[in-house]
Amino acid sequence: MNMDGQTLQKLGRQIVLDEKGNPEMLAALWKDKRVVLVFIRHFG
Repeated sequence: MNMDGQTLQKLGRQIVLDEKGNPEMLAALWKDKRVVLVFIRHFG
């Protein structure tokens, strides 16, 4: 799926936790390289 620039900017401003539990902006993940984001929803 291709996303437009406005959608990527909004998504990039979201705060997520890194592998150590520290908060960071999602855009930091793709600042230096390409990434694939997978969202998994847990039911239960």
